[in-house]
Amino acid sequence: MKLKNLLLLILVFGASQISFSQLKQADTVSTYKSIIPVERQSLLSNVDLIANMQFGHSSDWDDGSWQGSKFNMNQFRMEIRGWVTEKLYFRFRHRYTSSFEPQSVDNIIKGVDYAALTFKVNEKWSITAGKMATDWGGIEFDLNPIDIYTYSDIIEQADNYLAGVGATYQATKDHSFGLQLLNPRTQTAEEIYGEDVIIGGDIETAKAPWAGVFNWRGSFFDGKLNTLWHYSVFNEGDDDFQNYMAFGQQLNLNKWSIAYDYKLSLEDVDRTGIIRNLISTNDQTYVLRNTRYESHWLSVQHRIHPQWQLSLTAFVDFSSVKNEMGDYKKVRNAYSYIPAIEYYPFKDYNVKLFVNYVGRVFRYTDFAEDTFNLSNGDTGRLSFGIITPLNFL
Repeated sequence: MKLKNLLLLILVFGASQISFSQLKQADTVSTYKSIIPVERQSLLSNVDLIANMQFGHSSDWDDGSWQGSKFNMNQFRMEIRGWVTEKLYFRFRHRYTSSFEPQSVDNIIKGVDYAALTFKVNEKWSITAGKMATDWGGIEFDLNPIDIYTYSDIIEQADNYLAGVGATYQATKDHSFGLQLLNPRTQTAEEIYGEDVIIGGDIETAKAPWAGVFNWRGSFFDGKLNTLWHYSVFNEGDDDFQNYMAFGQQLNLNKWSIAYDYKLSLEDVDRTGIIRNLISTNDQTYVLRNTRYESHWLSVQHRIHPQWQLSLTAFVDFSSVKNEMGDYKKVRNAYSYIPAIEYYPFKDYNVKLFVNYVGRVFRYTDFAEDTFNLSNGDTGRLSFGIITPLNFL
């Protein structure tokens, strides 16, 4: 056989082997089932998989003294949510920057924000069951947590995600009303206040503690003015309650967004715990009664350019306790201010780079200094980083 014919035969044989191997590879892919069955893949069109993250580098000061600098994952919450059917909606969100210990009351780890199902009864009514966000009023808590650089006192200290049931009534396109019946906490009273104070009779714990939350969401002038008001009552003991109310409103005008919240918490037992923690020592536990927490929160955002935004958040928190005469005496005024510059590098993705400064000024009254030996202080934090609710699906 001539060399030319031999080479041609080798090429033809090699090509047939390549074609055959490619055909086998294609057959292999087509004969094995997909992990997600083909008939179910259409369901993914109604599902969102979101990685909510806020990552950055921060430098901290305490009373003007530099404490150090570090990179930190401030927020990371993985979320999956969507519609199983036209009537059934699910939402799961896990906060990886929180405790992984199952809580004694609701038997789920504290880091789970949402583990809930919502059943749409009709066009007006829906019912939710599971662990969910407590539907506080106010704009601050209604924002995505990754967009918050520091929370005001009441929100920072509260159990914001609780187990229970809730119902929502969509009265009109612009107005809805919600009602929730929840556990008042994720831990037992003994764990929060100390077993010694429970046994000692300082708190008569309720056998079936509960929390009721009512809210109204409103929208006016084609969304230019939005409101989120709420009232809730928490049963901390047989005769001990926490009454909490918040009134939030947001004004949207072209490139400006202005939001203001007023919050007030009246507590028979100091559930928020700021004053209780300030006056507690390692060898003594206080059950503090008749505390009052009040907050004014303001946020102003200005979109100076499609890719640039300036913002200023400021809030003041007042902490008070009743004296023996039955009068509320202020303990601490906390003033906070957060200027920030935010840059959006991508047009089609919600990713922003930020630089901010969180300044906090703590001022104690003469009453607090004389009674509890508390003194003034200031803190500051300069940060830069990235924020994104990265949507994979």
